[in-house]
Amino acid sequence: MTAPIPVPIRKAMINLCEEPGMTIIKVAKVFQVGTATRKRLRRVKREQGTLVPAPRRNGPVGKRTPELLEMFQRLHEAHPDVTLAQMAALWSEAAGIRMTSSDVSRSYRDLGITRKKNAEGHKGGLASDPGTSGKACRVGIERSFGALGFRG
Repeated sequence: MTAPIPVPIRKAMINLCEEPGMTIIKVAKVFQVGTATRKRLRRVKREQGTLVPAPRRNGPVGKRTPELLEMFQRLHEAHPDVTLAQMAALWSEAAGIRMTSSDVSRSYRDLGITRKKNAEGHKGGLASDPGTSGKACRVGIERSFGALGFRG
């Protein structure tokens, strides 16, 4: 959303439109705004008696309040190795409102929590071959693609 038109320019637009021979279209061209903007300013002046821009609205209220983030912190400490979906389910149950995996991900980010797996967790490579490192998999894939004629 762009910044509101300053009050002095709004007043100049209203005054110019009241001069003889000036139309809404001409005023809009002079100030490089749409005719709808000019009409809206005229309506606001007539209905509210002022040309001061309305304050910006803040949008919807977020559901991740400081209290819920504290609850999330405690849940993370109790269950450090759960997935985003599992944490969303735990948090939803504890908070009594629906929490999504996106809420969980944003909460991890906001609290500065990294999600490193423990020693028993997944360490890279393919799931079917847990002993293979990520680098070995990449080299194997590059060889396979090279054999098929693909060049990167």
